[in-house]
Amino acid sequence: MARPPHDDFPYPRDWSQMAVDFKLMFGFHITMMVLMVAGGRVAIPVELTIAGLVLVGALIIATMARFRAGWRWPGAGLKELAIAALGVALVGVFAFSMTPLMLPLTSSGLPWMMAVGAIGLFGLLKALRLASLSQAEFLAQCGDPQVVSHARVVQGPAWKRVVATAYSTAFVCIWLVGVASFYFHGRGMRDGAAAPQGDRTLPLVNHGQTVFVSPHDMQIISTLQTAMFVGIPIVMMIGVVLHFGLGIKVFGPNTKT
Repeated sequence: MARPPHDDFPYPRDWSQMAVDFKLMFGFHITMMVLMVAGGRVAIPVELTIAGLVLVGALIIATMARFRAGWRWPGAGLKELAIAALGVALVGVFAFSMTPLMLPLTSSGLPWMMAVGAIGLFGLLKALRLASLSQAEFLAQCGDPQVVSHARVVQGPAWKRVVATAYSTAFVCIWLVGVASFYFHGRGMRDGAAAPQGDRTLPLVNHGQTVFVSPHDMQIISTLQTAMFVGIPIVMMIGVVLHFGLGIKVFGPNTKT
């Protein structure tokens, strides 16, 4: 019989509460971080080989864990498919926003892109209920298929779900502003002039490197950066108040326990 989820369901609080799937994703990211630190000194075929071996190993480990635990796929409906599609789109937008400064088909940019791709893949599998964040969530899908957690069946008050949805929408909007800021700043650094010329007279600085962009481009970059630097702290503070102060789980499902 499956163990009922605890308060960490479906979000683990420490390493011991993480599902094997989540741990494997971390392992892949650590591998990609090592390749990033290598700074392009590893050839692309070698990077692809390493990533492929790690992915195959992760697939074998995850499959064995499912067989041992008697895992059963709980299925996915239109809601899960919509969330999966949205998640993939958002990860794609984020990856695209970094392309002006990080070419994906280079030995230095490929590990970064593969790490982002792993986030998208895990998010896709999680949305389709093929992967789990916490071990409690994973075990709830194992054993007797008739055993369903009360926390997963009984929804919390409708007004809490409405507030949580509104917050999530605001969070995604400010996140998109941040992504746009990265993209236009990166494009400015890529296309800016090395010295003032024509209408490109305003300096744009990134890690000690200075290029010159037009007033129009600078206005776009400044507006997006201001909105990001002001909006993100405000949204995060509101989230903390809602989640911990008012009991509206904006960082998790609003369900009764």
